[in-house]
Amino acid sequence: MHKCTLKTNWRIFTQKISHMITKNNKRTTFLGSRKDYWDYFCDCLAKIKGANDGIRFVKSTPELKTSLGKGRAFIRYCLVHQRLADTLQQCLMNYKTTCEWYYERSPFLKSHLNIDLINHLYELNEVQFDVASRGHDLDSDWPTFARKTLGSAISPAHAWKPPSRCSSVNSLVSSYSQQAQEFLPGQDFGSSLLGDLGELGELSCSATEDLRIELDQSELKQQELQEKIRQLTSEAADLKAVVKDLQEQLLAKGPNQEKEEDQEVVKAVRECADHLHTTTQGLEVLRTSERNLEAKLSIAENRNMELLAKLDGALSEKGQQATNYCDSAWKIQELLTKLKVAEEERIECKRESENRARLAEQLAQELKLQEEKLKEMENKLDTCRVSADKERTTAMQQTDELQMTINRFQGAHSLKERETGNLRTQLQDMQRALETKDGQLEEHKKRIEEELQHKSVLEEQLNAKMTELSSVAQKIRQLENLNQRLTSESQSFQMQAKKLEEYKNQCTSLMEINAKLIQTVKRNEESSKELVQANNNLERELISTQASEKQLRTRLESAGLTVENQNLEECIQNCQVNSEETKIEQLGENSILSQEELNERATVPQGNMTTTSSLLREANESSRTDNGESTSRLALAEAQLELNMKEVSRLQEEVMELRALLLVSSEEKIKIQALQEVTEASREDLRAQVEQLKSQVEELNRRHVEELLRCREREDSLVKERDMEAHVRAEIQTNLTAVREELHILKTQNSTFALENGEAREDLHRANTETAELGVHVCMLTGQNEESQLRWEELSTKLQELQMEAQEEVETLSDSMEALRKDNARLQEQLKQTEGLPEVMQKLQERLEQVEEEAKSVQKIRQREVDTLRSQLSDEAAHHQNEVQGLNEELDALRKRLENEVEKVSCLESKVLELESANSDYSQLIEKKNALFEISLLLLSYVMEKQAIELKMSAEIDDLYRTKKNLEERLIELIRDKDALWQKSDALEFEQKQRAEEQTDRDVTYCLSCRNHFTWMLRKHSCRSGHCVLFHRLSVPFSVEDVVQFGDKSRELFIRSSCYSVILITAAHPGLTISWVFSSEPKSIAFMVVYRENLDTPPEQAKVLIPLTRCNSHKETIQGQLKVRNSGEYTLVFDNSFSRFLSKKVQYKLSIEKPEVCNGSDCSS
Repeated sequence: MHKCTLKTNWRIFTQKISHMITKNNKRTTFLGSRKDYWDYFCDCLAKIKGANDGIRFVKSTPELKTSLGKGRAFIRYCLVHQRLADTLQQCLMNYKTTCEWYYERSPFLKSHLNIDLINHLYELNEVQFDVASRGHDLDSDWPTFARKTLGSAISPAHAWKPPSRCSSVNSLVSSYSQQAQEFLPGQDFGSSLLGDLGELGELSCSATEDLRIELDQSELKQQELQEKIRQLTSEAADLKAVVKDLQEQLLAKGPNQEKEEDQEVVKAVRECADHLHTTTQGLEVLRTSERNLEAKLSIAENRNMELLAKLDGALSEKGQQATNYCDSAWKIQELLTKLKVAEEERIECKRESENRARLAEQLAQELKLQEEKLKEMENKLDTCRVSADKERTTAMQQTDELQMTINRFQGAHSLKERETGNLRTQLQDMQRALETKDGQLEEHKKRIEEELQHKSVLEEQLNAKMTELSSVAQKIRQLENLNQRLTSESQSFQMQAKKLEEYKNQCTSLMEINAKLIQTVKRNEESSKELVQANNNLERELISTQASEKQLRTRLESAGLTVENQNLEECIQNCQVNSEETKIEQLGENSILSQEELNERATVPQGNMTTTSSLLREANESSRTDNGESTSRLALAEAQLELNMKEVSRLQEEVMELRALLLVSSEEKIKIQALQEVTEASREDLRAQVEQLKSQVEELNRRHVEELLRCREREDSLVKERDMEAHVRAEIQTNLTAVREELHILKTQNSTFALENGEAREDLHRANTETAELGVHVCMLTGQNEESQLRWEELSTKLQELQMEAQEEVETLSDSMEALRKDNARLQEQLKQTEGLPEVMQKLQERLEQVEEEAKSVQKIRQREVDTLRSQLSDEAAHHQNEVQGLNEELDALRKRLENEVEKVSCLESKVLELESANSDYSQLIEKKNALFEISLLLLSYVMEKQAIELKMSAEIDDLYRTKKNLEERLIELIRDKDALWQKSDALEFEQKQRAEEQTDRDVTYCLSCRNHFTWMLRKHSCRSGHCVLFHRLSVPFSVEDVVQFGDKSRELFIRSSCYSVILITAAHPGLTISWVFSSEPKSIAFMVVYRENLDTPPEQAKVLIPLTRCNSHKETIQGQLKVRNSGEYTLVFDNSFSRFLSKKVQYKLSIEKPEVCNGSDCSS
């Protein structure tokens, strides 16, 4: 025997078998209905005990709808149980039905082809087919592969739930001969009870099969849990490594940086702690739910164990109380139904636990993502947080949507479960109604025709309503699409509202900038007015000075001291001009301050310019006072007047520039006002549009809700009508079955219950398929969630790149900070040097006042010395001119230095701002560091909790492993009990059949027709059709001369099942040697040799030379010889009576030799 795994050739093989059976088949009946070979098998084998096991199995499977699929399933059943040849031979023996189903040209109606075909089919019994019992759509086509289950873990005998332990019908005789001694002859049961026992055996097989599948699933779940534990340990190790790295980083950083970084890390840790708190709460909820599910599972397992114990008790009582077998069978059926209910509850609990496990896996993935985020938060910047927050909000929205969809699917699943519960209640109601409606059969016979007509009308209405349901479902899908579009549009409107708020903020900032510009413009106008007033005052003072000069000139001319008086007056004018210059410089400083307010940064350098210019002027005045004794002050005064005029012209130009700036600022103000008006108008338009869109969205939502309510009402009404119609249809079917099968009430009740259970299983199967589709949809949604997570990871990588760039910029800023600190120190030293200038100015002013007083006192003295000093004036004037040129050059150099210093100060201010931003970034990083430290502490606590959970899980896994072992041992015990029950049932069935056949023929010792007594030569045979005793004796007489003429040619004998054949050889002279060689096909045959003196001697006095032995002549040729001691008849008997269904063909050769010497010894074989 070898095991054949059919893959590519399996479909071709099964199609050829079905083609062989359907060849020359009458396709339709006389009325036109289609005929199929499944109906042929049912007609031939339905009433034959032992051969109708396959038919009962196919009828018990609810997946098969058409007769074509049932016929395919029956062929697969016969191949698995090695019964194809037996069943086909049993069908062909019913010649009448085969003639009705096949044409005359069919090979099934031709004996020679029929025998060859069955012999070839018997060769298939040596092949063990591994074929799945269920899981294929046999109604559509043959499957392309053999199995669809877990492979060799489940044997085909357990998968197919065979109703008999015998691999062939022929083995019933051997099983009876082995176990008939164990039973009392008085135990006689009805055929209906045996049928019920077979059905109970099928149910027990299904229970054991389901338990084995659940054990396999528990092993797979155990492996998955172990893999999860390994992943959690690896994650814990990674987290420990991360904590160590963070601690090392904390130790590596200095104490000054730790304080700043702690503040940054605290914020991040708080956010992560909140998220971890929420996730831990979710995990706790999942754990509680898992504990509840485990409690439910334990309760269900306890129920299963109790029910199995009850089953064992019922089975033991069945062996003891055979008379009360019907009651125990009903109890066993109730227990099996309870067992099925408990198993379904346990399966539902397992499904819920799987869903919870999936949610736990999703939460674990989210925890992993959060941990990765914590690792990345060390180098995050404020610029990247905005984009990260946006992506986070989108991800949260997607997760919320996914949760909503999952909740919807869970609601749909709960609705399906409620529908299954309703179906179960309806089944119970139907069973109760069956008991009450036995008395109403006669009334229902008259109403059946009317109800059939009403049924057709209802079916048409059902079809119409199904079409309406499909249209309503399409409308619902369209409304869902509209709702999705509206949600997308609302999101876009929200984005526009955010943009409007940003525009509002920009407008407010522009308004503030505009107000500042207006203030600066007002200040500039005030400064320009002050400059105009100062100019007017200066012009008035000039006029007054000119008038005073004229008066002084007239006085000097009258006194005769014109030249000296003029010089003195010029000195006085110079002093007055100097005072006026100081006033003009103050006005210039005010204008410079106004310009500084416009520029907002250049205050200090311009102040330094004014101080340096005043110091230079004071130095000039000091030089003038020192040389006041000279007579060259007239030339100097003239030069200073020219300079003052130039400065006045410069100031006028600056006033003009300020006026131009005022005009530009006014124009900008007008533009800003226009922009404000435009933005306000656009804002009002956008507000109006937003309000319109909100109203439209509300109206659409209302319409959508109303349509959904209408659709739900329609669905509820349709479901109610469908339930009513199904109820009416079920009542009609039950009434029809009750009318048809009045004589066999118990069998009809069992069949109706089986049909109703099949319908309930179909509904459950549909519900399971719908839940599977929902699971596929959930998987698609989880795929979308994974895509969003991948996007999130891409964004996180981009954030890391930006963080690296920011770190490089921080390093460059730190370098520039050091350079700026050096420049700042140098500038501070210069500022310290320039801080002494105001004190020098005060001293110089005091000295000027003293000099003026001295000049007034000296004028009177110096008037006398003017004549003496005129000669020295020319030399000193030249010398002073050279000194003035040098001072002017020094002024130009100082101005250039001032401009350079102003530029440096502006650069320093920009760098200081950058350093301030860098300092803020550093402070944020310190806060992040503190947060990460707290996160590390939380992670350590989380790792400890995870280790505790792992210990608990390992203990639970050990408990599950022990329960698995206990279940396996219990399964083995159940299988043994089942085997014993099958053996008992087969033995009972065979004993009952033998008793039924031998009730009339037990005491008959002779043939009723010819009055011959039964012997080993003349046997009786029980016919299956009429149960009468028949004689089957096929004798072939030969003489010695005939055997000699055979030569080397072989002869053929065809022996039917339950028959035998005899070869008679008459030996007239002793001393001959009779030798034979024979072989049989397709199986073994029994052989014996008998001696009689003549034909008249009775069979009881015959001498058996070779006893009846079963020879394996189908495997090897059997040879033998016999010496003739006495003259008489030697009979060679080929016995096939042990084979009830299989005919044999024997090829034999005979030869006779005459020896030279005959010692007369005994014959040997």
